Amino acid sequence: ANTEVRMSATFGEDFVNLVSFNGEKAHSSELPLPEEAWLGRMRARLEFTRQCREGKPEVVVQTMRPELGPRVVNLSSTFMRLDQVFDGSEMVEASVWTVRISDVPVNMTEAYATRGPLRCYRMLQMGLDMPFGYLLATLSDKTSALAAAEDDPTRVLPELVYAMFVPLEAPIPDVNSARMLKLSVSIKGDNKSDKDFYLPSAGYQKVTRVEEDSSSLIVRIDLQAPLAATTE
Repeated sequence: ANTEVRMSATFGEDFVNLVSFNGEKAHSSELPLPEEAWLGRMRARLEFTRQCREGKPEVVVQTMRPELGPRVVNLSSTFMRLDQVFDGSEMVEASVWTVRISDVPVNMTEAYATRGPLRCYRMLQMGLDMPFGYLLATLSDKTSALAAAEDDPTRVLPELVYAMFVPLEAPIPDVNSARMLKLSVSIKGDNKSDKDFYLPSAGYQKVTRVEEDSSSLIVRIDLQAPLAATTE
């Protein structure tokens, strides 16, 4: 949880240079600029705000998401309902939208204020239907927020850091276009023991055992087929 992860993009006349840093080393790649038209992150938000204020029930903008790399995606927002949402000080009326990103199998909801100068712009709540379960990011008062940061041994928090996931020896070519990866993982030499070799199946990673070999596993990572959350 203390590992720093960051990404930066530098745009040239006909290329974009992407540099990602995962806390240990940086990886740089140069890719051609997308040919289709797209809006920057803030301009895409302002376009949603404009169409939302006009009363459009569906808003589609083309933009780039830093976490997905330098590729253009469709960001589709569809109005669902009006609801009462906490804005940090009181319950207010908010418009709730479903949000989908093309080629990303994660459903989201976003709630925006319906009144005041920041209507359709200030996000009050965000829900993520992730492979490991449902996450809800919401505003809170200062006292509750500080209390949540205090250590509480009776409160079990979900483990969101995939510490046991398989590290790769080399970068994946054209990683932003890849969607499925299959790996054969085994224990080497003196590290073998009588205990079964284990890696978790979670999120996009599905692990199966190799028959008659307790020291080998097959790991399949498919971005279009996330696993459902378990009761644990």
